Amino acid sequence: MRARHLRYVGESHARDPEQGLPSLACGAPVITADTPAARELLADGESALLVPAGDPPALAAAMRRVAADDELRQRIARAGLETYSRQASEDVLGHRWREVLEGVR
Repeated sequence: MRARHLRYVGESHARDPEQGLPSLACGAPVITADTPAARELLADGESALLVPAGDPPALAAAMRRVAADDELRQRIARAGLETYSRQASEDVLGHRWREVLEGVR
C-alpha cells in the first residue's frame, strides 16, 4: 500500500469532521481520532478506523492493520465513500443549508 492511499485526520482536526470529507469523497480509507464529532458521521471498523485521541501506539496499530489487510482497507474506503455520499456530500449539505435558510425567512 502506498502512503497516499491512507488518510489520518489528526485529533486537532477530528473535532471538525469536515477535515476528513475530501478523503472520504475520494474513496480513501480514513483513520481518525475517536471523538464525538467523528462518531456523528463515521462508524469504527465500518466507514473508518477510530483510534483513541493522543494514543500513538493505537494509531500505529491501526495504520499497520490497514496496510496489511486489503479487504479491510477496501471495505472502509467503500463504506466511507457511501457515508459521504449519503450524509455529507456538497449536494446533501447544500440541500440542508437551503432548508435552514429558507426557514429563517
